[in-house]
Amino acid sequence: DLPRLADGATVTCNISARSLKLASDMSYSIRVRETCNDPNAHSQFALQDQAFKLAQPFNSTQDISVVSAGEAWLLIGWEQGALVDDCPDPGVLSWKVEWQHYESVPDLPSLATALAGWQECITVPCNISVLQRNTPYNFSIEEACSQPSTLASRTTVPNSFWTLPGEWRVSVGTSDRNTLEVNILEPAVACYVEKECCRDEFFVCLDGRHANVTRVDVSGGWGQHLQLRCVAGSLSGLVALDDSTPDPPVSLQLVDPTTDSLLLELPQHLSGSMGGCTCASLQVELSQVADDGSYVAWHNAAGSCASLGWTSRRCTLTGLDQNTTYQA
Repeated sequence: DLPRLADGATVTCNISARSLKLASDMSYSIRVRETCNDPNAHSQFALQDQAFKLAQPFNSTQDISVVSAGEAWLLIGWEQGALVDDCPDPGVLSWKVEWQHYESVPDLPSLATALAGWQECITVPCNISVLQRNTPYNFSIEEACSQPSTLASRTTVPNSFWTLPGEWRVSVGTSDRNTLEVNILEPAVACYVEKECCRDEFFVCLDGRHANVTRVDVSGGWGQHLQLRCVAGSLSGLVALDDSTPDPPVSLQLVDPTTDSLLLELPQHLSGSMGGCTCASLQVELSQVADDGSYVAWHNAAGSCASLGWTSRRCTLTGLDQNTTYQA
């Protein structure tokens, strides 16, 4: 829509390919006419002398990630798909960063503002500073030159980006088995078991949007209601995680010797302080004992002890030398 003009006046109108969603593999023509209040008095169309073709879009942005984070802001970085020199002269490269609240986690509080929006960025990384605390957002980035004849390329981030602290909780419940698979709704860098009581010990193993919760202190399930506190995968390296070291088994016994084997027995209450351990496994090592009581060399155990599961409390060490003292 152009303004009403005096006789002989001229006007310039910019048409942006970014807003019209045009395709780069087609040519376009433009025509213009003057209109009146009386539709019968409209002028004829004046057709552009020569059709134009849009510039090809650049490669999409890559490796979009959270560089730094706060409770109400995210610093987003990415690898750009083009250089300023790739733009028609004079060229300026810019990015349109769009975000929308990701409604995957049901226990988040009601949000009144900053559910969606966009911001133009002229530098990388770009600070988005109008967000809500502890909220997941979907992001997409559009890259283009400032010229209206250039098409933009768009990249959508497959997983959500969280503001701090970036945590949510998922119900686990009870289990009659020592391992239970849980849907954690979206990828996490870590999940921790929260208990109602007791000295039960667990570890968590993550696989995309799923987590396996395993009890390790005894061979069996659990009767208390558990839940998982998960930390967003987008904040990996930006938040402190529990790195506590598990306790070793309180005792080991080697019994029932034969000419080439021993039976290893583990205590019923196997291990403690497992909260910071991810995808834990049992590793059994064996060493010969020299005459002076020193250990010759530690090696991974063979036999059924080579792959000892968390429900097992005994295994057989095989391939041993006769008349030799061993320590596990």
